[in-house]
This record gives sequence, structure tokens and C-alpha cells, in this order.
Amino acid sequence: MSILRLLVENKSMSIDEIRRQKADALLEFQESECRVMDAASTARSLANRIEEFAKLLRPDDVPGKSGAAAVKGPNVAALRTEEFRTALDYEKAIEVAEQLRNALAQLVEAAAKKNELGLR
Repeated sequence: MSILRLLVENKSMSIDEIRRQKADALLEFQESECRVMDAASTARSLANRIEEFAKLLRPDDVPGKSGAAAVKGPNVAALRTEEFRTALDYEKAIEVAEQLRNALAQLVEAAAKKNELGLR
């Protein structure tokens, strides 16, 4: 028996109250999905910048050069950009990871509430 039918039969909630609860659950789920996508996008962007930094720093990724010669000239200048300085901010990286973790936890809660109300 669906939760809607149970609630109506027990007259604990009106149809309008049940509809409002379902609408709220769907909205909460959609907002949670958006927060997860935003947090994941931020994390992905940060990870990509860190990987770019690592690639510039890695000596064996420079064609025709090895060892210390690989991190001379243009690579060193490229490593000094503000973009990389921001990407290598440990506290910011932890903050981004926590935002993603929290957004995922909220999504799980919203999905459970949605399922509890018999919504897809």
C-alpha cells in the first residue's frame, strides 16, 4: 500500500498537505542534485589544474629534456601563475572535497525522502 493511500485512509493528512510534501521532496531532491553537480564541477576543475601543474613540474613530460633541464625556462614561469597558486591551496582543496561530500550526503537524504513518499 502506498504511503499516500495510508495517510489518506488514516486521515492524518489532507490530499493538499500530501501534495505539498511531495512537491517539497521533489524540489529538495532537484536542488540537491544541482549542488552535487556544482560541487563535482568545482572539484573536477581543481583536480585538472593540479594535474596541469604536476605535468609541468614532471621532468619526463618535457620532450627532449630530462632531469633539471626540464624545469627551466618556460615551465618554471608557467608554474608561477596565480591559477596554480590557487589550485595548490590545501585548505581550499579540503573545502571543495567537504562541499562535495556534504552535497552527496544531502542528495542521499533527499532521495530517501522522495522514495519514502513513493516518488521516482
